[in-house]
Order: sequence, then C-alpha cells, then structure tokens
Amino acid sequence: MSTTNETVEKLIKDALMKATHPEAHLLLIAEALLDPLSSDPLPAGAARKLGEADAYAAATAVTRMMRRHALKPSEVCKAAGVANQQNDYFKFHLTQAEMDAGGALSAPLKSGRRVHKGLAPYVRMARDIAAKAGVPETDLLQELAVAVVGYLAPFASADRDPWELLAEDLAMLSTYFGRVRDGSDGEPVDLRRFFSDAIRAGVGYSIVKDRMLPEPEEAVPDAGFWLSPTVPLFARTVAVGAVDCRTYDETLDGERFPVPLGEMKANVVEVYSIGLVPDGKGLRTVIFAEPWTALFGKPGDGHARSWMDRGSFAFVQGTPFSGGLHVPKGDDSFDVSFADDGPAFGCRDYERHVRSLLVAADEAGPNTYESSYCYEMVNVARRIDLDPEVLKTLFERSGGDKWGTLLGFLKEPPAFARAFALPPSVVLTGGAMSEALRDRMEEALHGDGLSIVKGLTEAVTRRARAMDAFMSERLDAERWRRDRFRRLMRS
Repeated sequence: MSTTNETVEKLIKDALMKATHPEAHLLLIAEALLDPLSSDPLPAGAARKLGEADAYAAATAVTRMMRRHALKPSEVCKAAGVANQQNDYFKFHLTQAEMDAGGALSAPLKSGRRVHKGLAPYVRMARDIAAKAGVPETDLLQELAVAVVGYLAPFASADRDPWELLAEDLAMLSTYFGRVRDGSDGEPVDLRRFFSDAIRAGVGYSIVKDRMLPEPEEAVPDAGFWLSPTVPLFARTVAVGAVDCRTYDETLDGERFPVPLGEMKANVVEVYSIGLVPDGKGLRTVIFAEPWTALFGKPGDGHARSWMDRGSFAFVQGTPFSGGLHVPKGDDSFDVSFADDGPAFGCRDYERHVRSLLVAADEAGPNTYESSYCYEMVNVARRIDLDPEVLKTLFERSGGDKWGTLLGFLKEPPAFARAFALPPSVVLTGGAMSEALRDRMEEALHGDGLSIVKGLTEAVTRRARAMDAFMSERLDAERWRRDRFRRLMRS
C-alpha cells in the first residue's frame, strides 16, 4: 500500500500546472465538464461544441504536433480512439495541401470543409502524440489550449477548489433529507417533522435504548446527539497527559475526603460524525466532534501500562479538564483529572475551544451557573458548521484509525466503535491506493456504496420509528393510525 499522500501530490500537481501551464489547466477542466458522464452543469456562456473557427484551430494545432514529431494522422487517430476508418481521419487534421511542412496554412480552408467540433478527441490526440514523441504532455496540452483559448474562457468560472466542492456536496445532504424520503424500512420518514414533534413533546432519542425519552429521565451528553441523526466518520487524539486518580472516603462524622490512587496516562479523543440539525424551516449539515478519554494503566499500581494489557484500558465519554472525570470500574468507580502540568495538545482548534471555555469559567468565578455551563461544555460535543476551510482543517490531517483497533479490546465498546463510515483506504484513478482522509471521505460520500447517505437514512429511520412508537402510546390509537396513513399518502 502506498505510504505517500496521493491527495497532496495531486493538489501539488494541479497547482503546478495552473501556475506553469494555465491554459492547459483550463483545458482539463473543460474536458471533465464536457464528459457525457458528468452531471455538473456547464458554466454560463460555455458551449458543448467548438465553433467552426475554433474547430479549425484545434485541428491545425494537432496537425502541427504530428508534423513536428513525424507522426502519421492514421496512427494517432487510431491510438487516441477518435477514428478507425480512412474517411474519418480527414475530420481531425489538415492535409499536405492545406498545411505546409512548416506548419503554416497553405491557403484559407475551403468553406464547408468538414472538421470535428468536439474538444475531447483533440485532447486525446495531444496526449497520444506526447506519449509517442516522449515529450511533456502538459506542453502539448498547453499548445492546444492556446489555440482554442477563446472557447475555453467561459470554463474559467468552473475552476473550483476541491474543498469548496466537498462542502457543497455535504450541504446537499440537508436538502435531500429536508424532504420526505423512504426510510431504510421502506416506509416514508420526515426528519423535519421528527425534530418539531420531539421539541414540542420535550423528548430526545436514546441511541442505547432506541426509544424516545423525556429529557429529565436520561442524562443528555450532548444537545446535538440528543436528537440529530449522525454517522461516525473517524476519531483523532487531540490531547495527551498524565491524570491524577482518586476515590473518596468518609470520616466518622460523614465528611467526605479524597483518597489519592496515583497516576494514569490519558488520551483525549474527538470522535467526528456527520450530522443533520434543524435550521429555521429547513436542515443543516454539520460535524459533531464528541470528546472521549482513553485511560491507560491501573489506579494505585504505581505505573501506567500499555494498551496491550487488556485490563488496563478504559474509554469514557467526557474529559478530565473540569473538576474530574468519573470512571466506572465494575461495582466501584474513581475520578481522574489532569495533573498540574496539564495535557499536551495535538490540535490547535481543540486547544482554542478548551482554553476559551476554561478562561470563561475562571472569569465567572466558582460555584456560578456560568462556570458550571463552561465546564459542562468541555465534556460535550462541539458542533462545527461546515465551510471549505473547516473541511480542509479536518481532513488534511491524518485520522486516528488506531482507535478502531483499540476499542475492539473493550468488553462493551461504544456504539460508534464499529460504525465508522470511512473505508480504511481507497483506490484512486490509475490504481494507486490512498489512505488520505479526504479521499476516503469522498468515497464514503460519492462511492457506489453511498455509505454516508445509507448511514443517515438508517439513523433517520430509527429516530422516526422511535417517535412513532412514542406518539402511539400517547395518542388515541385510531387517530395515530390515521395520521400515519395520511403521512404515507402525502409522501
């Protein structure tokens, strides 16, 4: 498997071509948009066919290339797959009578002279000439592009940043699920109605119990996950450090006091999920980054152990930042908090998030509502609104695939442990393998398996059915069945 980052290499290659061969770069953009399999609309002012003058210019350009490198039109047309019959070659090049040996037109081309008006065949011919002649492909593509630069001009508006395109595609998920859709069970689901019904009834969805519960009956680890359908993508370590462990005992008069248990090593891990949230009358696609803490070692044994010791690994939702993290251990439990020197952060964005909350808590003062709120927010998921720069920050770095292995050692792994939607690697065009997060995200989003869409459909369906069950218990049975029937008829 390749250890290089093919995505970075491609971006560098594209940027280099754009800087050194800008017209060739624009030519390739036009070629991609003109592909019959492309669903992207053409930019304003762009045409699918070359005009007569541009078609003559393209044929002239490739003819000059063939003459310069002593190649026959028949072998180039065949190899490029643009024509196989003698009578068809004539549409893709100029004859000796029309162009002299130096590449100049012998005379103006006759009116009505047949010439092919599609751009793609000329691009393929330029590539084939470059391969046969052993010259840089970009140079010949640049030469062809300059010849038809007027035709290519409208395609400049389609020169889009790949992160911008990915952000647009992710935003389309909210539009798709903003309408009534068939659920994973074949019956219609209405996510917007689910949100409005849940908010009106004061209930949230419990992933563990797969049912709607009144909010006071179960702790709400995060307002986003409490209602929103999500699909886990990957996990990443964002901070590491030593934590102090302690339990509590009581004096004879009932006063509690801490009992130190030594140190453990801790990794703060953010689990990133794609999610859908209500946004006015519609929906919005967001990323949730939920913090978890991995603890290595055993409190009280005087040293930390590696994760290879299965008995020395715990994974708890929350962080050891704000007054301690409660860690269950069988019938007992203990608390952990970062030691005085604090953790080492591995993610600037996460560090800014934590430090801003802790500073706000200190400014609010102890035992205030504001400080309690800030401390609680350190332990719940961050909601990240998407834009190209955010995606670039999230997906240009490596993901924590090791957590898929580590969590397998737990007796009761969290629900997301075996549900990450991103494949471990993808095959790029040309056959190279890539482990880059962006490539894997695009495969999960655009690939034949449509992992993201299917995962969200399942998550939406489970919530919708849980709400159906909740409402059926509280409404008159006949009225509920009638409402369900009418919803089906409107779908």
